[in-house]
Amino acid sequence: PARADAPEPLCDWLLSLGRAAQAQAERDFPRAEVEARRALRARPRGPAAARASAALGLALLALDEPAHAAEALEVALGSPIPARLHLAAARAEALLAAGDAPHAARLFGEASRAGELALSRTAALREAQALLAAGLAPEAVPLLEALVRRAPDPATAAPARLALAQGQRALRQDELAVGTLRALWLELPDRP
Repeated sequence: PARADAPEPLCDWLLSLGRAAQAQAERDFPRAEVEARRALRARPRGPAAARASAALGLALLALDEPAHAAEALEVALGSPIPARLHLAAARAEALLAAGDAPHAARLFGEASRAGELALSRTAALREAQALLAAGLAPEAVPLLEALVRRAPDPATAAPARLALAQGQRALRQDELAVGTLRALWLELPDRP
């Protein structure tokens, strides 16, 4: 017969993963990190570890530890796991915050081509912004021009238009940048 106080890795993993998710929902990210680490210790390999690593990466990203978050999310993405696109976008955010804009742009680009998900539209803008951060304005500007053209309304186009002006400035297209900013101001004069 098993002892009552014997460790039960599967039970510990499930309980800790559930607690990590609840802590995330309550925006208690330090507790989410602790619980995710506990889940990872309970099941350190395979798909169970990938799910624990995903929870850990999301908690670390929220705690503004982007390098560690990117590492944990990379581990999570190495295994078949649900919500891969969302985790890839989270890893891209972590990489961008950690200063690895070129790799972030690649991941955002993959997520942007994922179909008609809301994530795809956001990822397209983030890809262009990461390209700008990487000093790749010639690649970013055409993407931003397309985003501005496709936007259903001025408010949706505003972040892309602002990034487009930054890209145009980086390319020393100052008159175009002024025109882009002027158009933004004319479309949304009440938003500073």
